[in-house]
Amino acid sequence: MHSDRTRPIRILLVQDSPAPRELLHRLLGGAFDVQTAASCAEARLVASASEGPPDVVVADVQLVDGDGVDLLAELQTVHGCRTIAMTDPDDAPRCRRAGIDRTVPRPLPYDDLQMLMIVMATRGNAN
Repeated sequence: MHSDRTRPIRILLVQDSPAPRELLHRLLGGAFDVQTAASCAEARLVASASEGPPDVVVADVQLVDGDGVDLLAELQTVHGCRTIAMTDPDDAPRCRRAGIDRTVPRPLPYDDLQMLMIVMATRGNAN
């Protein structure tokens, strides 16, 4: 996790379905520096970009080119970012075993998600 709070919190949103990805980008973009990716491969590229890794990665667990849980665990290990999995309640135990910081249900409660990202990026795990 990064401590430079002179910049907006960087969020990487990984969702392969265009409509929810665009909606979440619009909703969160006013409060955060939001980047999006439509696949695991694209998320890895965005996370490694020169402007620095994200503070928080939010990803769907079912992505077109891989498993979102594996992707979140990888990005957490490589970049030290906080992780949130968008999933059904049945996948929550698997997410916990993989070290994912939090899970959020689908459909996403926007206000809860926004607060969770702020807390995770500024103070650590929001358990």
